[in-house]
Amino acid sequence: MKFIDPIHKLIALYYGIFAVLGLFLLAQSFYDQGFNFIALPFFCLLFAQLLLTIFAAYYYWQSDARGLILMYWISLSLVFIVFTPLIAYMSNIGVMFAPFIQLTNYASQLGFEFHISYKSNLRILNGNIWTLGINLIELGLFLHFRRLVKQQQISVNLKQLKSIFKD
Repeated sequence: MKFIDPIHKLIALYYGIFAVLGLFLLAQSFYDQGFNFIALPFFCLLFAQLLLTIFAAYYYWQSDARGLILMYWISLSLVFIVFTPLIAYMSNIGVMFAPFIQLTNYASQLGFEFHISYKSNLRILNGNIWTLGINLIELGLFLHFRRLVKQQQISVNLKQLKSIFKD
């Protein structure tokens, strides 16, 4: 099944190039830290996200609905920045422009995070920091994908994710 997006090749290049770069940066980070059983599951999750993004970019380039469905969910996973004392999650594959609020026991701050390239953070036991933020660029891309799936009546039901790889 095909979809129509006049800028699909630009979006596919954006995600594809930054995901490949992210694989190299994440592999270098894993190599620099050495083998760690505690960090291994987190590295595996981030690697899986990048590999899935490359796969999605390939299908998106071809205007295949599988790429649109995957891009929809990947972009949603990149929108939010959440740091709590228990877990910290921030993932950026391309360009990040994110307003955030950060609270600690001693101070609070409002700010903007701007970053180009791959930058991710996934860890447990984060300390006493609370941070909430939204990547506005990924939010815009998610809304673009959402508009496409609604206009073209493509289902993004998670139960269908298993079946999109059967072709």
